Amino acid sequence: MLEPSPIFAHGGDLNRAIADYTKAIEQSPANALAWRARGLAFRAKGDNAKAADDAAEAARLKPDMADAHLDLGLSLQGAGDASQALAEFDKAIELNPRDAHLLKARGDGYLALGDAERAIADFSSAIDLDAKMITAYIDRGAAYLGKSDWDLAIADFSRAIALDANQYAAYLDRGQAFGAKREREQAIADFTHAIRMRPEAPAAYRQRAFWRQASGDSQGAIDDYNHVIKLDPRDAEAFRGRGYAYLSRHENDAAIADLTAAIALNPNDALAYRFRGSAYAAKRDLRRADLDDAAALRLNPKVR
Repeated sequence: MLEPSPIFAHGGDLNRAIADYTKAIEQSPANALAWRARGLAFRAKGDNAKAADDAAEAARLKPDMADAHLDLGLSLQGAGDASQALAEFDKAIELNPRDAHLLKARGDGYLALGDAERAIADFSSAIDLDAKMITAYIDRGAAYLGKSDWDLAIADFSRAIALDANQYAAYLDRGQAFGAKREREQAIADFTHAIRMRPEAPAAYRQRAFWRQASGDSQGAIDDYNHVIKLDPRDAEAFRGRGYAYLSRHENDAAIADLTAAIALNPNDALAYRFRGSAYAAKRDLRRADLDDAAALRLNPKVR
């Protein structure tokens, strides 16, 4: 009987895996494991629609296969049908209520729908069953982060890091929680650690730049925004952030250049207009300053 391991069994060749499992299905259409395995391969390729079809057939052929309902839920979630995905996670959990991975998957489903309380309940149940499930701590931390429960979020991210220090997401998210608490040094330290782990990812540079600027280190912020812009030359937020850093250093021409670039990339950025207006005012170009201030207020009357 074929086992549902399309990636490892085929050396990572998903197309060959799909072809082989298709042959197996043609030879034995009632083979639920073959349907499930081909669905896994389709999902690994990013084809959630076909993955959902195959998982649904596996679940029809073997209704007591909890993993088939899990696969169907994950595929539906990937296709954007979060509500129906939850129904499949429910079915999987009814079949196997003490499976931590099923509870964690449903928690992710609730989190995707913005139901943090139910998500936290499922993540907590998963952790009760498996105290070493790192992803459950990270995702529960993310749910707490969304609820502005900074200390609980930090505690979960710290548990994940204690279990495995190579958790990029935990450092990145814990840095955000520390930042929200205005614990800037800890935030910067976490973003620095995340950057060491993934120097090619812009998110930690962007976050560290913000808190470096907030701590008065405008040159450090500029250095970080330089990295972000090198990695993504169309990052409007990075141009705005670097422009503000230049503005804080009274380098008004450099600020205007960056803020103009930010506005070109995102014409609805009220803050970029506001900061550029300040740079023009510092240069005594009051006409352009007034125009930018008016544009900022038009886009967001709360911007001052």
